[in-house]
Amino acid sequence: MKFRLRLIIGAAVLVFLSLLIFVLSFSGYSEDHACIIFANVDRKPDFGEINLGDYDDTEFCNRSNTLILHRIFTKHEKPLETAAGAVSILIDSVVPDKKQDEPVFDTTVEKEEPEPENQTVYERNIKKNHDITVIGVIGDRADFTDEELDEAALRVQSEFPGPGIIVTRGYAIPDSAVTAVNKLRVRFSDKPEIIMSVFSVIHLEDGSKKLIFRSISRRYAYEFSMKQAGEAPDGDAL
Repeated sequence: MKFRLRLIIGAAVLVFLSLLIFVLSFSGYSEDHACIIFANVDRKPDFGEINLGDYDDTEFCNRSNTLILHRIFTKHEKPLETAAGAVSILIDSVVPDKKQDEPVFDTTVEKEEPEPENQTVYERNIKKNHDITVIGVIGDRADFTDEELDEAALRVQSEFPGPGIIVTRGYAIPDSAVTAVNKLRVRFSDKPEIIMSVFSVIHLEDGSKKLIFRSISRRYAYEFSMKQAGEAPDGDAL
């Protein structure tokens, strides 16, 4: 009888210690959810106009933690720092570099001039601890070659390290131009589309953070493809 009692007490203590360890291990654990809606349409829709039931993981999205980006392909002279709920976001853009055609024969001798600075690279006076970056590649196959677009995608990954989203239009970034595993590729077609990305930022006990992309889903959105009567044209990238 005493042996059975000791066995029961020992099992109860073991269960209690297991629960205590489990609770303590997650005592410093927290999670922030955020959603980014890319609206490739004529006018910027309001959150209430978008039927979230057509997208995945909508239980993580609400008006306060959802960022709607309109006209992401507008070039930014300066980066834009914003947020979706508690998640900090950096929005910027890059323009592919045009390759100059080299002459087959060059019989003239010219005085060497110092090489001009690359005008596509500029000083970014911004904080470096954003949870996620969203970078639009400004250009498509109508204006640039695949090689030039590939190099722009590679430049995004080197200039903007850390978790992020690379947005392109008409151009699909090939696997050969992907060097970072923490970059999500979003490609728009020439049709009116709304694409939603759902992600979470995990705050660990040691102070580090981890970003998880939960899902990305899209649908055509012709209801936003015609401007409403009397509506002023949109001028910014949001």
